[in-house]
Amino acid sequence: MGRYGVWIVILVLFAVASRMALTVAYPMDPIEKMRQKPGDEQYYFYSAENLIKHGEYTGTNGKKAYIPPGYPVYLAGNILAYGSERRPIQLTQNGLYLLSVLLLAWIVRRAYGMREALIAAGWLLLNPVWFIVPQQAVSENLFIFLVVLALSLFLALAKRPQPVWAFMMGLLFAASALTREVGLIYGLVAALALWRIGYGPKGKGSRWAIPLIAVGGLAIGILPWTIRNAVVYKKLVPITTNSNINLYIGNNPRATGDFIWVLPGDGIKLWNTYAPNGANEIKVSEMAGREAVRYMKDNPDKVVALWPWKLAKVWLPPEPGKWALDKDSVFRWYRTMFWI
Repeated sequence: MGRYGVWIVILVLFAVASRMALTVAYPMDPIEKMRQKPGDEQYYFYSAENLIKHGEYTGTNGKKAYIPPGYPVYLAGNILAYGSERRPIQLTQNGLYLLSVLLLAWIVRRAYGMREALIAAGWLLLNPVWFIVPQQAVSENLFIFLVVLALSLFLALAKRPQPVWAFMMGLLFAASALTREVGLIYGLVAALALWRIGYGPKGKGSRWAIPLIAVGGLAIGILPWTIRNAVVYKKLVPITTNSNINLYIGNNPRATGDFIWVLPGDGIKLWNTYAPNGANEIKVSEMAGREAVRYMKDNPDKVVALWPWKLAKVWLPPEPGKWALDKDSVFRWYRTMFWI
């Protein structure tokens, strides 16, 4: 079986067995419950079912672009294929993570060797954060797979520039951005890195060619959704209205470093009031963005002072006695372990 054959078999068996066991040990909530569950999961399923029933992307209270469409589209495909069964959703999400691990192991093998690839794969398979995430209806499951695919093309481009690969990388980063908007930043950073790296023994060819093709793929991938948003809102919304709101939640007079839902002025009332074509949604988003920028300009010391608290809140262990009782607490505890 070769020098590393036994370890490969062990890792493959553990990967498959652990993922099957997790779908049993941590069953996803029934879809009927998801519809009533406050938060992103409710929005994802509500949007997915609207796509299926009405062919349009609309979230709760008529929201049109609060969350990017990528993950609801993924959920809609699962619902069309499997109905109200949620176990297949878990299985496909675990499968996406295993494919991501395989791709990353392949990248490490090409760069460093088989031993390092096996160590990386083992670490990823044992990462307890990703024991939990695929058992939940959250967009990270699709996002991580798309980013890893794009990353594999980025590393290939760094060694051998190919226009088709650059365009495909841009499209993949666009797909990741339409799943979580931060993918747009990743795509632009990757294009900038390709420009910085350059290529060829003496810089043959334009340093701008491959990066610009990558940015072109990124723009073409996002453009249809941006046009749709412009038609709906009569405003420029490249991907989502969520970014401004998150910016305000983290930067306002009452900010503590934790994620506490708060909006400026009468934002909460407007947010919870239906308006045709998402008029209130865009109004609240613009208001939140303006107020967040104003607060950050007027209080740079308070903004910077909250940075360590924000980091601590994200990775803080759960309340004593709760960490072993529910998935959310376990998830936070695991993040703490891996941060340490």
